[in-house]
Amino acid sequence: MEEYQNDDIPAFQTKSMIAKEQNQIDEVLTQLYRDARYDILRMLKGAAKSMLRLMQPSDFENAYLSITKEQGEDLKCLIEKQH
Repeated sequence: MEEYQNDDIPAFQTKSMIAKEQNQIDEVLTQLYRDARYDILRMLKGAAKSMLRLMQPSDFENAYLSITKEQGEDLKCLIEKQH
């Protein structure tokens, strides 16, 4: 991870800002993970709609794309690099 380079901000504040950002990322990922546990219900609801008509992507708009823990860690690293 790159260090912020700003002469106007003391180093201890910069590290504090980085830690805060990392905590925010962790909180969002944890919330998404918890919410995704109910995906089976969302997918069943979407599949039930398709019994009466053709299946549409909008039937699954509230379901998450399943990823592994490793893929999640890779996404986290990508977010941190681009932030």
